[in-house]
Amino acid sequence: CLHNGEWYKLRNHLMHIRTLAISLQHRHKGLGFFLMQHIVHRFPLSTLFGLEVETSNLTAIGLYRKCGFKITRTVIHYYGRGRDAFKMIFMQNGTMSDAAKYLTESSQIKCHSPDFIPKQQQQPNEQEYQQITKALQDFCGQHWSRYLQVFKDEQVTDEDVIDLSETELAILIDKIGPRCRVRKWIKELRLQAAKEENK
Repeated sequence: CLHNGEWYKLRNHLMHIRTLAISLQHRHKGLGFFLMQHIVHRFPLSTLFGLEVETSNLTAIGLYRKCGFKITRTVIHYYGRGRDAFKMIFMQNGTMSDAAKYLTESSQIKCHSPDFIPKQQQQPNEQEYQQITKALQDFCGQHWSRYLQVFKDEQVTDEDVIDLSETELAILIDKIGPRCRVRKWIKELRLQAAKEENK
C-alpha cells in the first residue's frame, strides 16, 4: 500500500529525501506521517534531512511541518516555469527509545484492518465523484465522461483530488488544455482548504 521512499546519501549524516508517496487509495490515514517517522528513525542521531516540495502542495507541506521540517528558502521554477519549490530541512534529534518505538510499531501494522481494504474490492460510490464530475463537465468539454472513467479506473475520488501531483494529473487527463483548467481548479481547492485550516 506504500510506494518506497527513495533517498541517497550526499555526505556523512546528510540525507536528501527525493520521493515520498502514498498510494491514492490509502491517503488521509496517517500513513505519510508514519512513513516519514520510520525513515527518520532508521538513521543516526543528528542526521540532517532535506527535501523539496512544490509551494502549492499545501497537504505535503503540512505533513512535513508536522514531522518537524522547516522551510529554509524558495527555489524559483524548480519544477518548471511558474512552479516553485520550498527547500525544507529537519535535524534528527530523537532518542534511542523513540527509534525503537517507531521501528517496533512498523512491524505491527494490521493490514487486514478495514481501513486497508483496497478500493477495487469495494463497490463504486457515485457520491465520491460528485466534485470531480462537475469539474470535468465544466472544464473538459464533450470528452468529460471519458476523463471521469479514467478517474474511476484509477480510483481517484473527491477526497483524493486535492493531493494529485502533476504527474498523476497528466495520467488522468492527457490533453493539455483540459488539464490546465483542472489544475487551476485543484489549486483553488488547495487555497480554500488552507484558508479554512487557518480560521
